[in-house]
Amino acid sequence: MIIREVLDQFLKKQEERLSKRTYSGYASVIELFGHFLQSYAWNFISKEEYDKYDEYEKQGREFADVYSHDEICHNIPEFLGYFMLRKVMAGKEFTQKTAPRVMRSLLRWMTKKGLITKETMEAYLPR
Repeated sequence: MIIREVLDQFLKKQEERLSKRTYSGYASVIELFGHFLQSYAWNFISKEEYDKYDEYEKQGREFADVYSHDEICHNIPEFLGYFMLRKVMAGKEFTQKTAPRVMRSLLRWMTKKGLITKETMEAYLPR
């Protein structure tokens, strides 16, 4: 499943169960994760994949519209540990509590859907 589908399905499920205020935080974090993937995830792909990605980008396609959900987990530590802390202008509550909570929820949801194993989830769960 491509990243965009995973993130869209996750948000749809969260919208059904969360208050509007809480959902707004989830939507903001997922939107920022999409921006992070577009700007930084190519740093973590092979040379061969980068060449393909360069072509996709020239076609106007985004990282999340091309790559599978397999690219989500290993990008979470960089997203939370670098991007959210150094690139996002937001308070500590959002960067250090809301964002990790959303990513934990995403990983748990992906595990329930069978997209990742429990071991993978545990390896990438933000503490």
